[in-house]
Amino acid sequence: MRNLTLVNTLLFILYLTSAAPACRAQSLSKNRIHLISYFQTRYTSVFSENNSNYNISLRRFKLIAKGKINSRFNFYTGIIYKTGNSSSTDNNIYLLDAYLNYSFSKSLNLRMGQFKPPFGWERFVSDYKMPGTERSQVIGRLIPNGALGKSFVRDYGAQFFGKLSDHLKYEAALMAGNGANIKLTDTNFPMFTGRLSYTTKLSIPNPFNVTIQLACSRRKNININFSKQLPGSDQNIFSRFDGIDLRWNSALYLTNGKTDIAFEYISSSFNPSAAGIDRLNARGWFLQLSQILLKNFQALIKYEKFDPDISTINKYDATWITIGTNYLFNKKHGRLMLDFIHKMETKEPVSNDTIILQFQYFLFGG
Repeated sequence: MRNLTLVNTLLFILYLTSAAPACRAQSLSKNRIHLISYFQTRYTSVFSENNSNYNISLRRFKLIAKGKINSRFNFYTGIIYKTGNSSSTDNNIYLLDAYLNYSFSKSLNLRMGQFKPPFGWERFVSDYKMPGTERSQVIGRLIPNGALGKSFVRDYGAQFFGKLSDHLKYEAALMAGNGANIKLTDTNFPMFTGRLSYTTKLSIPNPFNVTIQLACSRRKNININFSKQLPGSDQNIFSRFDGIDLRWNSALYLTNGKTDIAFEYISSSFNPSAAGIDRLNARGWFLQLSQILLKNFQALIKYEKFDPDISTINKYDATWITIGTNYLFNKKHGRLMLDFIHKMETKEPVSNDTIILQFQYFLFGG
């Protein structure tokens, strides 16, 4: 009840104050600053063997500012607040992104600050544009800074990016390697992350935009906590991991504006520096189809698998099937989302299927 009260209080305040920020946002846009703010409230029900557990939460409240300083400089920054999610990052305001871009040319740009390492496709789909309420397990856990708590997968660093041709673009970053929102140190520096993206158009039989991505990351670690990335792993090793983690990613995305098809695969290896400890390999993938139906409805089906240790078959090897539908009630990404997630464990199955009902609304911007 306390979480529900917090959610309702915050949403009431936001509703009362949204008109004024909207006016300010319009004024700021004339000065090349664009403000965006939206929230997502969520009802979650998990079916256990004896009963069902439910929760009401503020999944996200975000405030974003972005814009141009001049013809070469632009910036992006954003903060997040959430509560009632049974998460260690509830009830605090956190900085998500804070970076500057400088453009030397079309093929050479520089980004500096706090941002996502360029790795993975789904992780770069804005949460308010995702057809489902949850990101895939493999994305949440096996991207370089996944499941590192208050880092929100971000890190400090510098990145070069640009277009090599009309179809090919690149991103290459050197990151601190510890995750964002902690004291900046060189303990795990450098973490190298690179990504190539190829885009083209196909007629199969209708015109589709096609994106193919390949990415990799490498980091030499000292005392970093990967235990939440690798459920079931040896806590003595992976909660204070010393060694090298190497990750590979491939993704395929097709869209024609109404039909979206996405496939993504990640493999990761964790090689401890201590003698006599075997390397651990993890992997996972998902296949997702979403379709706009009629004018305001979107349907989703997703099949995903996650294996935190390919040398062992246990209850942590998980397969999820998500079936969902969204009602799009305005042109500013306002939507009501309903997902059913069927969760299957390879061994020792439990009853943990989940229903998520989520409401999303933009206060301004978008």
